[in-house]
Formats: sequence, structure tokens, C-alpha cells
Amino acid sequence: MLCRWIAIVVVLGWGHALLSGEPAPGSLNQHFDLLVLAPETSVLMRIHVEFERGQTLADNRTQYANQWFDRLDTDADDLLNETEAVHVPTFGRFDDLTGEINEEWQRLDIAPADQTISAEEFMRHVNSAMGSGLSISRRQTRASQTVVLYPRLDADADGQVSTVELTEGLSLLKPFDFDDDESLSAAELQPFPASMQVSQAMQPRADQSPFVVLDDALDQQSLIRRLHGLYGDETSADRWSERLTDPQPDVTIAIRFPKRRPKRIELESDTSSERVLIKEESTRRLLALTLGDLNIDATLRNAQESIEGISAKYLQLQFRYVDADGDKQLSPQEFAKLEIEEATFSAVDIDHDEQISADEISTFIGQRALLSRCRLEMTIENDTTSLFEALDRDEDRRLSPREFQGGVDPFLALDRNGNGKLAESELVTKYTLEFAVTRPTEFDDLSGGGAMNAMAAEARLPILRPVTQGPEWFQRMDRNQDGDVTWREFLGPRASFDRFDTDENGLIDATEAESSP
Repeated sequence: MLCRWIAIVVVLGWGHALLSGEPAPGSLNQHFDLLVLAPETSVLMRIHVEFERGQTLADNRTQYANQWFDRLDTDADDLLNETEAVHVPTFGRFDDLTGEINEEWQRLDIAPADQTISAEEFMRHVNSAMGSGLSISRRQTRASQTVVLYPRLDADADGQVSTVELTEGLSLLKPFDFDDDESLSAAELQPFPASMQVSQAMQPRADQSPFVVLDDALDQQSLIRRLHGLYGDETSADRWSERLTDPQPDVTIAIRFPKRRPKRIELESDTSSERVLIKEESTRRLLALTLGDLNIDATLRNAQESIEGISAKYLQLQFRYVDADGDKQLSPQEFAKLEIEEATFSAVDIDHDEQISADEISTFIGQRALLSRCRLEMTIENDTTSLFEALDRDEDRRLSPREFQGGVDPFLALDRNGNGKLAESELVTKYTLEFAVTRPTEFDDLSGGGAMNAMAAEARLPILRPVTQGPEWFQRMDRNQDGDVTWREFLGPRASFDRFDTDENGLIDATEAESSP
């Protein structure tokens, strides 16, 4: 058994190498390297994942595979013969994980092809089904974040928006005012329908994300071209290739998931890189960092599967209660009364004898708990305030004429280099990275969570607040309910409009409507 454990660890660490003949950097799942592309410089962040007593994701996968192998190896000879191998699970997206490979088992018999499946060959199968030890997804953005004002306001195409372009913004964007109400909603300015935005959010383009995983799937040449585009070509392609092949971290983050102690995220050691700043607000569950000039909060989420919380003592009591005939075995009808989430009879019935013992239930619970600690999930949330949000001071998801006129002050507040223009890169950016350990996606059932809900149409439409200030004629004329009456909305002669518009800004507000004769 000890020899088998050592052999499986080796196979897990170099699973890609055994299948393709090439080494797989980082495939030990003990740490993951991410290149963070900040606006001014790149930063190498290493993530180390550890459980109790130094156990890693690779160890959890190995233990899970060992338990399955022992279940299948009924004659305990450390090999799966044909009779045993047909019961190897496919480990696809099955509710109970018990879809069996049947006659297809021979495709696993490759090293050597000897009509049996060894522990090493079985480990290849399990690790291949589990996929990468690191999963990255992007949290759905706010509808107002996705509104594109660049380059629509950039009339001279210089890559920046000036104060003049901003104040003329309403006329520049008039073609997008589809309902002709003299305001521009997020829905009118959205570049794509909601369904396309959701698709992009779920599968972010690799050339847009500032977080690049350095693993065996990396297209190194494409990344080097991107690095030259971002930071110039002072660093040669060969030098970049050396850095990417043998990454030296600027900062190492340790994520620890002990069973009975609080989970924590912390620096594994003090960093000496000038590219990294650790902020004072950091705690045991939050690391506040500045990587280059990019602000990042790294946090933890408790994503333990609900099945882990089932108490052994509770199961023992329930087992006795539902075992109506007292034979210490549960029939399908008796087992159904236990109501264990995600546990079907066929998945728990290890020996396929149509009866379930207490030991079989305990084994199933333990395996599912272990499976939930086989993958690190990183969810990225972009907290950038868009130019649309900066101008939308009343947060009604639309830009009114007054917001364009009065937008210079909030506009200049974002102008970090003080040149009176605003480049898109000057918008304050912060990313939140949320880490959790979960079971591999391929092991979720088809009805499980994880699918991102579509962006609701309501999140893109303006928020119309009834006008309650000003005289009744003013409230009736303000058809778009933005708190101002424009000349187009005014039902009267031009001379009367000009008398009310005392500040001559082309708008009548509630105060002007009440004070003018």
C-alpha cells in the first residue's frame, strides 16, 4: 500500500508528462503562478494552498483516487482485472458519479498494456477527469460598468476625453437616444445585448484579463507579444521567455484550509519586491495589496460542500431509525428515508449487493467531503468605477443634460495626471480575488449551481423616480422625470422659457420654476 501511495503521487505530479511526454509546470497543484498585468508593470504572484498537516490539493486527489481504487479492487491484489475494471466510474457529469466505463476500460490500460489497470493508470484517469487544480471565473459585472463611453466621447481620437468633449457629450451621443427623451440610459448605451455580455463574463478573453496563469496551457509567444504591447520592447522576447519558464515570485500568498481551525490567507514570507505593497487593512481573511499600481483584495469564501456537515453520530442514529427490519442493512426504500443530499442508492452501494451498510454510508460521505477539497476556485470581481457611473450622480442609470453639464468636477477628480483629460486607464481600478476550495466542476451534477444568471433587463433600464418638487405644471412637463424641463419639454413660448431659466443653462429646475413670475 505504501508503494502504491508513492507511485500515485508521482503520477499525479507529472500526469501531463506521462500522457504527452512533456513536463507540466505547476501540475503538482502545490502552488499556482499568476502573472498580474498592472498598467505600469507586471507582478508575479504565487498562490500556495495547504490543508491540515501540510496536505496539498495533490494529496487530496491522491487520497480520493486511492479510496476509489480500494473500492474496486475486491481481491486486494493492487490491480484491477477485467471483472473489476468494468466498474471504473467515468467521472463525468453524473448526479451520482456512478456511470461505469464498462468495456471502455481497456483504453486506460496503457502503461503497460497488460489487461489490468494499475493504481498509476487509474490515477491518470481520475486526475484527467478532475482537470486543472485551479479554476478561474469572473463575477458578473454591474450593467452600468459595461457601458462604453470610450471612444464615443473621444471625438478627436487621441485616446482621452477632454472637458470640452464631455460637455458636448449629449450631442455627440444623440444617435443613441432611441426613445428621444433627451437622456441616455445604460440600456441605450450598452454595446451588446445582455446575453452576449453574460457570455463574455462567464468566459473572459485571455487577452483582456490582467491575471495570466503560468501553466502548461499557456501560449507563451502570444503572452510575450502582449507584454511588449503593454510595457514596450526593452525586455527581449528571450528574457521574457526565461522569466515565464522559471518564474520567480514577487509575492507568495499562502491559503490555509485546516478542518477545525479558522481558515486564513496570509503572506508565506515577507516580500522584498518593490512592486508589492501590503496595506494595513489586511486581516486573517483579507489581504489588501498593491501590485505595481493595481489594487487587489484577496479574500476567502467558505465553500465546503453541505455533505461535509453530516455528523457521524447523527447518521448512526438515523440508520437505526430507518432500518425497520433491524438487519443492519438498508434496502432502497429504507435508504431513501435518510434523505442524504446528493447521495443516490447506486452511488453508496459499493459492493453492488442491493443493500447498504453503515460502513458504505460512512465511506461515501468521506469521499464526497474529500472531493470538495480537490480544486482551488478563484473568482475575480472588477470594482472599477466606469465613466458612466462617475457621471451618473443620482444613480438612476441614465445620463441627463444636467449631468453632462455638471460632470466636469467629478471628471477632473479622476484625472490623476492633471492634464485636463481623462484616459480610460486613469479610472480607479480594484480587483477582488475570492478563493475557495471546491470539488471539480466535472463532478457537479447537471442541475447544480455555478452557472451565471443572465443579466436582467431591468438592471440596464433607467430608474424613473416621480417628480415631487416644483409646481404642478413643472411636474407634468418633465416627461422623462429627470428633475429638469428642457425647451423641448416646455409647453409655452420661448420667451417664457427664458424667463424661468435664470441661470441660462437651457434647463429649468424646480427652484427656478417656483421662484420665477
